[in-house]
Amino acid sequence: MKNLILFSFIILLSFQAQAQVEEYQKGLEFSAIQEASEKRSTGFENAFSIYLPTDNPKLATKVWKDYVSSRFNGRAKYNRKAKEFISEEVMTPVTSYPINLVSKTEKFGGQVKFTLWLDQGETYLTSAQNPGKVGAVQDLLNDFHIQVEKEKVRLHLLEEQKALRKLEHQLARLERANARYHKEIELAKQRILQMEDNIIKNELDQITASDEIKSQQQKVDSVQATLDKIN
Repeated sequence: MKNLILFSFIILLSFQAQAQVEEYQKGLEFSAIQEASEKRSTGFENAFSIYLPTDNPKLATKVWKDYVSSRFNGRAKYNRKAKEFISEEVMTPVTSYPINLVSKTEKFGGQVKFTLWLDQGETYLTSAQNPGKVGAVQDLLNDFHIQVEKEKVRLHLLEEQKALRKLEHQLARLERANARYHKEIELAKQRILQMEDNIIKNELDQITASDEIKSQQQKVDSVQATLDKIN
């Protein structure tokens, strides 16, 4: 029974995993990188945007902070007033010199729009002025897109594992209850056998008691007869 439940749950996870893949592929279709002049705290500057496969901006920003730390050994600091993340003087595959990465995440329908400005100091990186660097920008954003998807699926996996553990605990409780019921039945059977033996002994004792009563009644009758003769 336990194996059947676990097998059914695994089949369910397989369907859900397939749905995740299809969703991911669909997300890739709408994840084309766009280049445009985007507004940031200092005004309109050239930026690159990509739509991420999540509707949770907090998830995207967490992944970006981890991404900057692990990939570029940098730190993405949040500017609360500007509502932007800024990573200063980081080395990336885009350029051979350190640049400032400025990013912003916004919820956009069922996705998150991630906008990245590459501040070179005096200018912002553009495809017109830096055509040889655009491919590296696209690789960076596509890789980040994949990391967001991986984190999203990882969190989904944790949820499914938690649900699986809950089912396993529920099954364990049912198995313990089943064992307790069987034990109680065995005890009840033993008690029934004991009661049947007690009934047999009781009936024999009743016969003995009846015989003793008859014998005693005879003695009573005998003494009563003697008493009556005296009167």
